[in-house]
Amino acid sequence: MKAVVSYQEIKDFVRNKWNKEVGISPISSNTVCLSYKILIKKISIEITVDKIENDDVILLHNGGTIVNTAINLLNNDSGIIEQLDNNQIVVHLAKIKKIQKALQNIELKSIVFENEMVGIGINLR
Repeated sequence: MKAVVSYQEIKDFVRNKWNKEVGISPISSNTVCLSYKILIKKISIEITVDKIENDDVILLHNGGTIVNTAINLLNNDSGIIEQLDNNQIVVHLAKIKKIQKALQNIELKSIVFENEMVGIGINLR
């Protein structure tokens, strides 16, 4: 089964939730470039879906200390995001309260970046 979310939906969500404008550009089927403007400087970070293991998504990034600092600020002892090394992080989906119930019935199989949307492959458990 496949679910899709348009990049515009993601941008609108970020704008409505945090009042921030972000750019999203696919680079390949497993890599996306996220950009954000801080004052007059635009920061771009490439995020690659390395693999999916059970309910964990392993990501690679080229953001260095910027991403590492952001992860430390966002994580708030929740354990949702784990820093493995300087450019690899794990997102523990099962620790996100809003999707725990869904994960009882579905299994994430793939995340694919397409021209205008991200495709999410899932299987029923």
